[in-house]
Formats: sequence, C-alpha cells, structure tokens
Amino acid sequence: MAGRETFVHIVLPGETRCTVAGRFRVARLPTGGWRGEFVYGRSYLARANAVELVRDRQLVASAFAPADSSRAGETAGGR
Repeated sequence: MAGRETFVHIVLPGETRCTVAGRFRVARLPTGGWRGEFVYGRSYLARANAVELVRDRQLVASAFAPADSSRAGETAGGR
C-alpha cells in the first residue's frame, strides 16, 4: 500500500513556536478508497500542554486524501 506522509506541526497554547505533534500518513486502498493514520509523537504526548488533535480518524482520512487527477470533478475524498 503506497502512500504519502507528513509531519504535523502545532503552536500550543502559551507558546510562540511550532512543535511536531506527530505524523499523518494517507494511502490508497486496493478497493480505491483512502486510509489515513495519525500517530502522535512520544515527545509531544509527554508535554503538559499537549492538546488532542484527532477524534474522528475516518473524517481525517477523507479530509486529507491527496487529489486524484484521474477522477477530475471529484473532491479529494472521492465524494
């Protein structure tokens, strides 16, 4: 399952600089759909001021799926 990934940065409450919160990976499934996965960084979770970023993993997967130019006219989530 080939995919793309990126690091997710956030400016936490009371801070002025970005910190890495985790990694987001999205991949196309053999069925043609998309699967997204967010993994929090250990150092981020150890912070006293860390905030929750992901509640609905299904929503995140459809919102950040890469655009598919072979299906022009559809949104990135395939809807």
